[in-house]
Amino acid sequence: MHRTRPSVGLLYNPATPLVIGHAPELVEYLAIMPDRLWHDFGPQAPGPRFHRVHDVIDQLKACAKDRVVAGHGLGLSVPSAMPLDEAMLAAAAAIAADLGFRWYSEHLSVFITPQGSVPNAQAGLGLPVVYDDETFAIVRDKVRRMQAVLGCQILMENGSFFTPIARWSSPSRSS
Repeated sequence: MHRTRPSVGLLYNPATPLVIGHAPELVEYLAIMPDRLWHDFGPQAPGPRFHRVHDVIDQLKACAKDRVVAGHGLGLSVPSAMPLDEAMLAAAAAIAADLGFRWYSEHLSVFITPQGSVPNAQAGLGLPVVYDDETFAIVRDKVRRMQAVLGCQILMENGSFFTPIARWSSPSRSS
């Protein structure tokens, strides 16, 4: 059967079960942010780094029943010159396998930057990237690795651009 309209998706958040409860036929797929399904205690944690939030995952699985499920990541910072966080990628892959991600998307923006003694500081917002051969090579290699580990298609979301705002001056007041 040929679809004549796009699918309707919803980013999973605490309100999702209520929306699905009221209009289950409207939500055809769920986008899941694996980064929100665990507590990350960092690479120096004395025990396991990632601790899943099991009650949220159980609720999510109920919402995902008979729907397409996709992953959407924030923490891999694909265009960053920082190495790919293999532990985070493995944690995302475990959730992808558990939930059956059809695809996985990431932002084409830099979120992690080297910052002095902090090996990977969060920028706080998606920083734009330079579109050159060096950035392309970084993205290409990381996307290949992500696809191999996650086992699904990788999508890159448009990056952010900072728009210059022309200086505005108020009209002079005449007396």
